Amino acid sequence: GGPLFFPSQLVTTTSAVQTVTILNCGSTNLNVASVSVAGFGSNDFVVTQDCISGSPIAPGNTCAINVAFAPQAAGTRQATLTVTDDSAGGPTTLLLQGVGTALTPAICFSGNPVNFGTVFVGTTGSLQSVTITNCGTAPLVISSVIPTGANAGDFLTNSSTCATVAPGGTCAIGVTFAPIASGIRTAVLTINDNTVGSPDHVSLTGIGSGINCPTITVSPTVLPQPTVGIPYNQSLTANGAQAPVTFILAIGPMPPGLTLSTSGVISGTPTKVGQFSFEVGLTDANGCSAEALYTV
Repeated sequence: GGPLFFPSQLVTTTSAVQTVTILNCGSTNLNVASVSVAGFGSNDFVVTQDCISGSPIAPGNTCAINVAFAPQAAGTRQATLTVTDDSAGGPTTLLLQGVGTALTPAICFSGNPVNFGTVFVGTTGSLQSVTITNCGTAPLVISSVIPTGANAGDFLTNSSTCATVAPGGTCAIGVTFAPIASGIRTAVLTINDNTVGSPDHVSLTGIGSGINCPTITVSPTVLPQPTVGIPYNQSLTANGAQAPVTFILAIGPMPPGLTLSTSGVISGTPTKVGQFSFEVGLTDANGCSAEALYTV
């Protein structure tokens, strides 16, 4: 019979066993002398149970050989299972085949974006931690963590426990916000690592305040749900702000087909079904700012 195929298996891990059954279809006892694996991928297959201890096999009886797949490298792996016995035409061979899947790191974040709130210009806000989890299957190696983007100088990395992170392990990057100007300030924490698609990014946002600003809230707090193909128009109000107020899209994008004007009007005709999250920011005449996160 055969060949014996194994499903894809992560490199250096061991699969569940598959069983090769030997049937003595003759009229005398069958004696099994040896069970071996040979060939290019002989180290990738493990015989966990052979028929030697169960030999001889009486006529009409069976014996089980259990084989597991433990790939030592990625790609297609092959070997030959050889059963040496005293039957006519022996030994018996069976092709073993499986695919080894490479171990790869992957990066997951505890929160993205990170919002630092309002901090007075020239002061430093509270430390916030960006937690990184290696959600892959190989060690995650982080070579550098650098704030980049429009207001990169306003965000400082103060501490990091990130270097090499084992699969399933975590590490933390400490970031503070020290605005050098008023208004909405944004940057990107750029993380260079050994994942496919590196570098990875975490969005950073905060508000620099030049005065002791009042609490500004944006209403409505929940937007009416838009419908594809039907014109949409919703005005935002900055409660507690000093006119004139300028609105911007702090973190996007907007739902396809909709736009945000500087006066705070969301309008347009939606073109795509789905759930979309975006953050609206505003700055008033005194440089006081606020942000509102919406999901529609």
